This record gives sequence, C-alpha cells and structure tokens, in this order.
Amino acid sequence: MKNLNSHFYYSKSHEELISELCDNDALKLVKVTEYGHTPPDLIKEYKYEYGSWPVIISQERVSSFTEFFNQFKILCYKAVLNYFKSKEMFGEYLESPSFLFDFLGEISGQISDYVFRYDVIFSGGYFKILEVNTGSNIGGWQLDLLSESYLGLLKEENFSRNWNVNKEDILENVFKMVIKSIKSLKNPGQELNVVSVTQHEYQHDGMNHIKFELSRIFAKVKEELSFSGELIWCNNLSELQVDASDCVYLNGKGVSAVLVQYAKLENSMQSTMMQLTKSYLKGKLVFPDSPFHSLLGNKNILSLLYDAINGNIFDEEEVKLIKKHVPWTHKSGNDSLYKNHTAYKTRAFLRKNKDSLVLKKSLSMKGKDVYVGKFMSEADWHSVVKTHVKDSSWLIQEYCPPDQALMCDQNGWIGPYDFVWGIFDMDFKYSGAFIRGNRANCGNGVINSAGGAIEFTVFEEEKLKRVMSI
Repeated sequence: MKNLNSHFYYSKSHEELISELCDNDALKLVKVTEYGHTPPDLIKEYKYEYGSWPVIISQERVSSFTEFFNQFKILCYKAVLNYFKSKEMFGEYLESPSFLFDFLGEISGQISDYVFRYDVIFSGGYFKILEVNTGSNIGGWQLDLLSESYLGLLKEENFSRNWNVNKEDILENVFKMVIKSIKSLKNPGQELNVVSVTQHEYQHDGMNHIKFELSRIFAKVKEELSFSGELIWCNNLSELQVDASDCVYLNGKGVSAVLVQYAKLENSMQSTMMQLTKSYLKGKLVFPDSPFHSLLGNKNILSLLYDAINGNIFDEEEVKLIKKHVPWTHKSGNDSLYKNHTAYKTRAFLRKNKDSLVLKKSLSMKGKDVYVGKFMSEADWHSVVKTHVKDSSWLIQEYCPPDQALMCDQNGWIGPYDFVWGIFDMDFKYSGAFIRGNRANCGNGVINSAGGAIEFTVFEEEKLKRVMSI
C-alpha cells in the first residue's frame, strides 16, 4: 500500500509520515484535538470531517505553485485583452458587467490586492486547475485554527519531532495583504479602518465564533505590522457611505478597506458596489471583492484560455503551459466546439466521450451543478447533456483522473483518496492550502466538503537556515 501513489512527490516528510501511518495502528487513531491548545469553539462546532494528520509539501512544490499562478494571471489578462473585440462580446462571454472591459487595459497590471484560491488536482504528476475562486469570503482557512495542535502532535512523535515544518496561516495572510495594500493606496483617507460586511442572516452562534477568530487574527497582524486601523463590523453593504470625493465611511468613521466576507450581493446593493468600485479605481479603497477582482474567479476564464489558443493569441511556450496545467474547457451553447483545432458536433462529442468529460455551471459554488460523466449512467449523462447542451452558462471540461494518495481519517482508516487541493495565493505568492478528499473511486466524482469530503490541512517544509560555525 505504501507504494500506491507518488506521496513522495509532495515532500520527503510526507513520504515518511505515510510510511509510519501504514506501519503503526496506534498512529491511525490519534485525535489531533488532544494535542496543543484546547480547540476553539469554531472547531468544536465545525460541521465538516477533518483528518488528524497534515499533508506536508516541500519548498519545491511551494515554489512551483507560486511560479505558475503568477504566470496564470498574466495569461488570463492577455486572453481577455486580446480575444474580445468589444465590451458587449466581453460581457456576454464572461457573464460580467461589460463596463469592466473599458478599464482592464489600464488597471490589469496594477491589481495586487487579490485573494485567490485555486482548486487543483494532481493528475499524471502535474497539478491541474479545475477552477479559481476570488474574494475575501473564500472558505478553507478553518483548520488553520488547529495549527498548534498539529505541530504539537508532530513534536510528540519520535519520527517527526525534528521536522522543520510550519503552516502558512491563510487568514493572517489575508489581513497582511489588506494592510500592505492600504499602506500602498495612492490616495488614502485620514482613517485606515477595515470593514468586514456580515449580513443579519449570518448572525448566529457559528458566526459569532467566526467573528471572534477574525478579530483575534486581525489584532495579531495589526500589532505585527504596526497598523493603526481597526476592524469594524457592518451588517449590510448599503450602510457604507461614499462622499463626493469617493472617500468611504461607516457611521462617520473613515474606511480604507472593505471585505465582503459573509454577505449575499443582492440587487439593492449594486449601487453601493459600483460606488465602492469607483473609490477603488480612484486609489482610495482596498476592495478585493470588486467586480475587477471577481473576473479571474469566473469559470469561463478557463474556456477563454482555450478559445485564445484557437485564436493564436498565445505563443508556443504559453500554449504548452496552459495545456500542462489547465484541463481543456469549452463553453456550451453552440452546435459545434473545437478541440486541438478540430471541429466537432457538440452533442455527439458529449455523448461519445462521457467518461472523459465534466459538465459544470459557470457561476456556481460548493460543488453544485457539476456532473462527472465517468460516474454517471449513460441514461443520466444523456439527460444532463440534453438539458444543458444549448445553455451558454454551462461549461464542458476535460475530466482529469486524480492521482490517488494515501491518507488516514480520524477513525483509523488508511487508504487511497482522491484529492482536490485549495491553494491560496495572495501578494503574488503561495499563502497556504487545504485539501478535500474522497475515498478513491467513491461517490459521484465531485470532491467537496459540503458533499461529504474529508478536509486535510497542509503544512510546508521550511527552508533550512544556514548556521555559520567559527
């Protein structure tokens, strides 16, 4: 079983961890919450199952993620700026406000206050981007609250106590990025406060625990970075005011950053969104949830990359890079599609290639509206194809079988898993990760916490520090 998969590809430490777990039944039953600090209330009430052992990646893996993700952003903007001939074409294809197109050429290279989460799998030894999520409300940081417990567990065992590993804290990195961006504003106001929008319908005990952790982590980062601003809670985006000079206020207090962390953007808020976006364009606001930031979190971007390849927008090396790390993706809605410069009838192509295709809605979350042909009957697949083949808001994507990886759940079961990695990218570098895993070849092929996947935290091997001896 130890040789099932290239877990050695993640890191030498992870290879050793899997070997120990396979040989030691007692380790399989360890409960991480029994180590380190008492688990916070948010973890005590956490509704998703999680593993007691981390996945550990090497600095080589960290560097490979950072290098490609920075290239990916450049490729996406190159496609957007060169493929569309009009803002109307842009808006229809990406299902986004068409006015964004008028500003992209000017600001695309200046947008730095991103929060990205790339959902990727390893397939054939290479990571493949399934989709990109953007914004300050992305999940996946919760297991970071147990980092001290995971470290305590590793320090307890003989085989791991001398490992040089740590955990990139995702929420800390969010607040570090926000504060750094505030300090870089072109036209900042006199007050440097950060507003987190959490609507009334989210006000429950679980949200109180989340707000407690957000406040605690913000205070830690604030002290570390010598920042004078405060974290202020707002119940509704429409409570924010924007004056004639595009400065933002909440109840008379100046605001330099707005995070729409737990709020549904309803039609009544669109006017405020546009005002905040204008303030962002004027260099007066950090706003990682603006329509400009959301653009690269649009699943249609992956389809656009392949349409741009067909339009000869990329050079040869860029095409190789895209094909290596992005599964072939195409918008539905047309009678014909193109793959490798060859035209096919869409419906016939979908029917013939069921086991190698996925159908997914372009604007959807939490694994909803995703159909993996390999895990469906012929009749069910044909029914889905018939329903959505004419709908341009759906995507056709190549199915990439995940490389199976050994891991252990909290009940002592160790075996092969199919992993989807959630890898965070802020300030142009790797900023933490977590994993969702299903037992291999089980379920409907959709790997998501809301659908029953187990979550695993991800630790990183640290660079060894050179010690000079005299």
